[in-house]
Amino acid sequence: MALFLITGPPGAGKTATSAALMERFDYGLHVSVDALRMMVVSGMSHPVPKWTAETTLQFNLARGTAASMAARYLDMRFEVAVDDVLLEGVVQDTFMPVLGGRDVRRIMLLPSVEEALRRNEGRRSDMFDPDALVDEIRGLHPLLKAENTRAAGWQIIDSTRMSVRQVVDAILATRPSRTSRGSAAGPRPCP
Repeated sequence: MALFLITGPPGAGKTATSAALMERFDYGLHVSVDALRMMVVSGMSHPVPKWTAETTLQFNLARGTAASMAARYLDMRFEVAVDDVLLEGVVQDTFMPVLGGRDVRRIMLLPSVEEALRRNEGRRSDMFDPDALVDEIRGLHPLLKAENTRAAGWQIIDSTRMSVRQVVDAILATRPSRTSRGSAAGPRPCP
């Protein structure tokens, strides 16, 4: 069983890809860090327009929760996808201590800045005004590219001209087919 960490700038297609990827398995769980953050009823600290110490705390809580959920589901033979804007340092500090020796696949969706901006224009989100994300997309794109490298274990997919299905096919092309739909053992019973 594998945990697929799906990252990229806003507009990269992380959420759609994560859901479509998990549909390819008999047992798949999609954990959106944004969805976990949306569970905060009062006191939510948004990253835009200003990132604060409270924002860091709340992202750390959501990411730690995502890592714990992933570990539990992986242990029950689920494939898991977690989507968020993740840098390698965050993966090492937040996810790897919780996940131990489990199989972690790092996937970065990196469409061109122009394509991410185009996709962002059509977003409908309860969390962010798409216009507020323009500067974030421009700033995150080079930062993600610099830190999440192939040498660090990231599979980098330029999804500029790819459909969600094509992106999922590219992700699955790099892993053994034994875990794809119809061929994996189901989850073991909970103790």
